Amino acid sequence: MVDLTAFLLERIAEDEAVARAATVAPWTADAGGIRSPGVPVAMQAGWDGTVLVGRLLLDRDGDHIARHDPARVLAECEALRRIVEDIVSNDYTTSPSVTDGLSVRVLEYLAQPYAAHPDFDPAWLRTS
Repeated sequence: MVDLTAFLLERIAEDEAVARAATVAPWTADAGGIRSPGVPVAMQAGWDGTVLVGRLLLDRDGDHIARHDPARVLAECEALRRIVEDIVSNDYTTSPSVTDGLSVRVLEYLAQPYAAHPDFDPAWLRTS
């Protein structure tokens, strides 16, 4: 259990660091490309060396990127961290009242998006 919670908190911290390093502003997607108030228009038309936006993305890809802008990812990281820490701090995983392992399963479910990570333990895979 400790390994699973540590794994989750490390992945959440990585996601948070990437989101904090990105342009934290509302991202939008339209026919003209992906836009953010923090990104100059010249950068939105193509490459600036690090940012790819505009005509090279399909509309559905732009919608996905805009929907998962840094602010949303940061909010999700905070929510996930609170869930993991609440489970661990309240010791739900060893409580006699939780005999079905619900807390362990919740943590395993939360780990699923990170299954491709080299530190992911296949024992955490949940199929149901």
